[in-house]
Amino acid sequence: MDPDALQAEVAKGLGDGAVLEWISAHARPARGGAEIAAWSAWQEQRVPGDVESRAFLHETHRQAAAHREVIGGWFDLLDLDDYVSFGGKA
Repeated sequence: MDPDALQAEVAKGLGDGAVLEWISAHARPARGGAEIAAWSAWQEQRVPGDVESRAFLHETHRQAAAHREVIGGWFDLLDLDDYVSFGGKA
């Protein structure tokens, strides 16, 4: 996929669904539902693999929402960021 073309689509201010639709139409090779589900499950379980990355995640967790016990991996941190970015309280 052409990253510049994707960036142009995102810059249009489209919602997540519209961007996903664009990606699905332009991704090569096309990905099937089972492959997408497996990749998504893997991403949800990913945690920092090196000391520097773990330190970054832990420090960000401490600063942003130390009271939340469920921030364990990258997906959790992304979820927290999305929640706060759209008006939620950490």
